[in-house]
Amino acid sequence: MASYERREPMASDDEIAAAISELNRLDCEHVEFDDIVEKVRFLFDGLALEANVIEPGTKLYRGRQMDSAPKHIRELYYPPPEYVNGFQRCNRPGKPLFYASGNMATLLSEIKTKVGSTVYISEWVTTAQLFCFYFPFRQPQKNITGARVQTFVENRFSQPIHETFSSQYKITAAISSLIVGEDIGFADSAENGPKLGGLIYPSVAHPARSENVALVPQAADNSLKLLSVTSFKIVSVENHEYKFEELDFCSNFSYDIINWKGYPGSWQIKNLPAGGEISAIFDGYTWQMIDHAGNAIPKT
Repeated sequence: MASYERREPMASDDEIAAAISELNRLDCEHVEFDDIVEKVRFLFDGLALEANVIEPGTKLYRGRQMDSAPKHIRELYYPPPEYVNGFQRCNRPGKPLFYASGNMATLLSEIKTKVGSTVYISEWVTTAQLFCFYFPFRQPQKNITGARVQTFVENRFSQPIHETFSSQYKITAAISSLIVGEDIGFADSAENGPKLGGLIYPSVAHPARSENVALVPQAADNSLKLLSVTSFKIVSVENHEYKFEELDFCSNFSYDIINWKGYPGSWQIKNLPAGGEISAIFDGYTWQMIDHAGNAIPKT
């Protein structure tokens, strides 16, 4: 756990209350994004922000619904800037982020899977420490002015918006851009410490409010490794519970090429000592195999 604090003094409570009221009344469709950024910047002057370190070995999941199987790893990655033509939860047009979820249940809710659709879910693992700010703040602010900002941020990040791209995302995108976008970059982190990776924020789509991450491209490029990609057909969806059939699997990649097996993945048990045991753990969506030494057995 760590915090980041801006040098400028925070405005008075009345000024902050007035600024929040103005932001809540904005017609985001007709207000320039840079103007919204400046209004949001005013709220954050002098505010201590909470941050977490994502440790190496953390699993992240990213998914796409596609008509045909992806052939290249780049199809599973964050999109090129020219394809980001609208505002999303944490980014402005032309500024892609690597969005992912901490588990498959949240991911399936986020990508709004439907019965009969084919979903390609990629599993990634962090290879270095990443320093990520948490929104909304999990620790209460120490004064009423900070608490006002905290409530405002929480309301904005928990607001359901049903379009992939929407001007209604401008305010959360402005908050994000101040923290990990134009103002602070990946290279600005301490040389020997965790790299500044992005934001952690709760899912609006999943009722458990599980965590999503939005990583800046440099963090994704330098601190993520692709473990596998699996093709699933969605069989049923009810109350955020999903049943699916695994169609295909790949954990063998040739540079940018996805080498699909043509059938579901499996676990190969090798060098099991006499009397050794294998544990099978089901998390509600996928199985994980654990060997006698407590190590996860990779699916191939």
